[in-house]
Amino acid sequence: MPRRSSKIMKTDNILKILSKVISVLLYPMFIPTYGMILFCLWLHQTSPILPSYYYFVLLGITAFFTCIAPLLWVVYLVYTKRITDIYLENPSERRMPYIGSWLYALIWCYLLNILGISAPTLYIFVGAMVAFTVLIVVNRWWKMSAHLTFWGILTGGVAAYAWLMSFNPIWLLTSLFVGALLLMYARLYLKQHTPLQVVVGFLTGFVLTFSPVLLILI
Repeated sequence: MPRRSSKIMKTDNILKILSKVISVLLYPMFIPTYGMILFCLWLHQTSPILPSYYYFVLLGITAFFTCIAPLLWVVYLVYTKRITDIYLENPSERRMPYIGSWLYALIWCYLLNILGISAPTLYIFVGAMVAFTVLIVVNRWWKMSAHLTFWGILTGGVAAYAWLMSFNPIWLLTSLFVGALLLMYARLYLKQHTPLQVVVGFLTGFVLTFSPVLLILI
């Protein structure tokens, strides 16, 4: 029995570490940059005449306004003791970090418009902003998973862009859905959410980001 108990504890520790690694790698503020990397790769294939610096500008403003600036805002809130930690595990402490991140994301969308992102593609980003807004509002009463909401935004954005461009990235979409399942498992294993909170988070991000495409096609 002691040996079996030791094996169970070892397995539990390994799964806990893996769940934490997945949660960190797929931290919500990293997701927009991942999405922009995919977008730049597609843009480079479909519009090879664009100068190289254009892609660096897109990646730069995305990384700054959706990751670096929001993280600095969260660190500032921790430093001034307005929130407890950068992981935002307490739902009551998420309001100020979320609102700050939302404002930075709004500036990001405005800059993308200035940089000449096509209207249909910009609508996808607007859908992502709507999903983020819903997350902020719902979080006042219920701890919907931010991790899964943003992963749903990425998956819905890829699906929407693929539909607009009339191509089928089956392996990428399959990988994103598998990633969603792994992320759900990680958040549940760490006991950060209930099954309903992770599923609703993913569906909210996916549906609201994908829906602008349906409005364009109608």
